[in-house]
Amino acid sequence: MSKNATVSVEDLDDPEEGAVWRELPRTWGIRRRLKLTVEQFAERYRIPAETVRAWEAGTASPDAVAEAYLRVIALRPAEVAAALSESVREAAE
Repeated sequence: MSKNATVSVEDLDDPEEGAVWRELPRTWGIRRRLKLTVEQFAERYRIPAETVRAWEAGTASPDAVAEAYLRVIALRPAEVAAALSESVREAAE
C-alpha cells in the first residue's frame, strides 16, 4: 500500500503503517455496532436501503434532519426501533 493510500473497511484489522484513514460514515459505525446489514438497518429505521448505501459509499451525505435522526439512533437504537414498530401496530388497528 502506498504511503497516501486510503484504508478500506477490509483493512481495518491490519492497516499498513503510514496509511491515510478516511472517516467512516456514521451509518456504517452504527450498523456495525448493532450487527445489522444495510437491509436490516434500513427496514428497522425506515430509511431507504439505497440511501444508506449512498451515504456509506460517500456519493451522498445525510441532510441535517437525517444526521439528527442518525444521532438519535446511535444513542437509543432500541427505543427508536420500538417506537417505530409500535407506530406500525397502531396504524394497523
